[in-house]
Amino acid sequence: MENRDITDQKILKRTPAMKEKTPIVANFLILLAILVVLMAGSGCMYPKTEKLPGAMTSDVTYEVVGDTAVIEERRISGRWWVTVHCDYWAGCFMRCDGSRSQCRQLAEDAQFNVLSILPY
Repeated sequence: MENRDITDQKILKRTPAMKEKTPIVANFLILLAILVVLMAGSGCMYPKTEKLPGAMTSDVTYEVVGDTAVIEERRISGRWWVTVHCDYWAGCFMRCDGSRSQCRQLAEDAQFNVLSILPY
C-alpha cells in the first residue's frame, strides 16, 4: 500500500508541470494568429508615383489618368503591371491599360528595361 502512495504522489507532481506548458503553447498560438491577421489586414503600400518632366516620343498614343497609362487606340482592353528595372529595393512598375504589346512598347519607348508584364 505504501508503494502505491509513492506512485500517486509522483503522478500528482507531474500534473502541474503539464498544466503550465499548455497555457504557454496556447498563448503563443493566439499571438501568432493575431500577428497573421494584423499583417494580412495591413495590405501592401506602394510609394507615390513619380512623374518625370519632359516629352517622350512614342508611336503609342496614351494619356496618364491618375497613376495609369491609358492607351487611346486599344485593340485589346486589359490592365497590366509592367515591372521595369530600377535601383529601388522593392522594384519599380508601371500600370498600363491596353494590349500587352502596346504596354511593352510604351515602356521601352520611355527607355525602361522591361523585366515582366503581368495581368492586374
